[in-house]
Amino acid sequence: MRDNPDQCVASRKKVLDDYEIVFRKRGTEGEEITVPVTAEKMAWIIGLKWRTVQKRRQRGASWREALDPKLKRSAPTVR
Repeated sequence: MRDNPDQCVASRKKVLDDYEIVFRKRGTEGEEITVPVTAEKMAWIIGLKWRTVQKRRQRGASWREALDPKLKRSAPTVR
C-alpha cells in the first residue's frame, strides 16, 4: 500500500475535492463548519460498500462515477 493516497487508484484516504460536508448549528445563520470528505466516508454516507467503490475505480471509473449509488451493472448484450 502506498503512503500517498493520490498515487493509489482506490485509496480510502483520498480526499475528494468535489465533496464537502457542511455542518450548521440550528437557529443560527452564517455559522457553519466545512469538512473535507475522504472517499471511504463518502461511500459510507451514500450507502455504498467500500469494495464496490474500489472495484469501480480499478476498472477505470472516475471518483464521481465510482461513488454514484444509481450506477448499476449493465446487462450482458445478447448477440
